[in-house]
Amino acid sequence: PAAELMPSVVSGTQLPTHLVYRNRAYRLDAGSLVVGAELSAGEKGLQLSSIASGISRRHFSIETSNCEVLLKEYGRYGTLLNGYPVKESVSLRAGDVIAVGQPAEELLLVCEEHPMEADDGA
Repeated sequence: PAAELMPSVVSGTQLPTHLVYRNRAYRLDAGSLVVGAELSAGEKGLQLSSIASGISRRHFSIETSNCEVLLKEYGRYGTLLNGYPVKESVSLRAGDVIAVGQPAEELLLVCEEHPMEADDGA
C-alpha cells in the first residue's frame, strides 16, 4: 500500500537528522529506530515515558536511507503527524511533529546544521 501524504510543518524539503524527545536529540542513523513503551533486548530505539497511556510496546519506527526518512506505524493506539493520523507509513521532513499517547508525548524532527564562519573580507 502507498504511504498517505501528510502536510509538513515546514515548506522545505530537508530530511531530518535527529529526533528530539524531552529536550534530548537522538541521531537518525541509517537503518531503523524503534519507538515505543518497551524495547526488545538488543533493539535500537527510544523508550517513551510509562506515564502516558495509549503507547504500544513497539509503537512506530523511523526508517532512514540515503534519500528518505519514513515513519512506519505499528501501534494499535494511533500516531499523529502534524495533527493528522498516520496510516501505515509516511515520509518525514525536518519540522514535523509526531504525537503518541494520552497525554500526548511529542517528538520533533530536526535537521542538523553547522555554523558558518564569517568572511574576513580578504
